[in-house]
Amino acid sequence: MKQIHEKNENYSSLFVSFLAVATGAPFAPPICRSLISTAVIRGSRDDSQASSSVPDFKRLTEDISVAPRTLTHTLNEEQLRLSVLTAVVDQVRRVQKELIYQHQDDLQAIRQTQTGLFSGGQKIQEMINKMQQEKDRVCTEMESVKRKIRDLEETSEKLRKSDSNFIIDEVFDTTAPLYRQLVVSFAEEQAIEDAIYYLGEA
Repeated sequence: MKQIHEKNENYSSLFVSFLAVATGAPFAPPICRSLISTAVIRGSRDDSQASSSVPDFKRLTEDISVAPRTLTHTLNEEQLRLSVLTAVVDQVRRVQKELIYQHQDDLQAIRQTQTGLFSGGQKIQEMINKMQQEKDRVCTEMESVKRKIRDLEETSEKLRKSDSNFIIDEVFDTTAPLYRQLVVSFAEEQAIEDAIYYLGEA
């Protein structure tokens, strides 16, 4: 009896698949399977003495014809399509929002990095400008020092070529005659003190 019941269920599945293909149904609904199983069990009980394991196709056809009408009243193909479409759209929107938030965070981080790089670039440019100014100032000072060195060399050369019997005190001069008298008096005083010192040492 168990083997007959399993064979009946196999024939029922094949029969439902055949009807789904023949009628153009997109799938075999679960209610059809339950009706077929009920019909097969009922048929197997009525014909338990029969040796054939094939179900009553007429009764199965009548039971299955009720299932599409019941499914149509509860949930038709268009409603299923709209439900699946709504679920897919919601999923896509959720993923889109996640991607938007993620890219917004990345964009904000990139903007902050750009701001930091721009500020650092300005500071570096200011340092370069200051270094250029310092370089120009140093070059100017070097030119001035070179001119002074050339002037000193020319003066030294003139002194070497001139008479060697010049008085060194005449080189130093003051801006006014009074200052000159003070310098001369101070020099004479220092000379007298040096003479007294050396005489005392002798």
